[in-house]
Amino acid sequence: MNKKKIITASFIFTAMFTSAWAANEKTKRTYIDPDSLSGSKAEISETEEPFYLSNEEKRMLEKFKPREYIRIVNVNK
Repeated sequence: MNKKKIITASFIFTAMFTSAWAANEKTKRTYIDPDSLSGSKAEISETEEPFYLSNEEKRMLEKFKPREYIRIVNVNK
């Protein structure tokens, strides 16, 4: 009886962990590290700061700062 419970619990955990990992990989976002942008604009490549993004879009893609758990961005400007 205990063996059956252990196997069932292990299967459920593995299924949930695998589906969460797959969802994370599917919705992965790229982030712009503001610390790497300290150089001159001539030294920055397209991968660090895409030229086709507006300032609001760049702000949305920045990494969260310490203790910044949510970010409110006004998209309808």
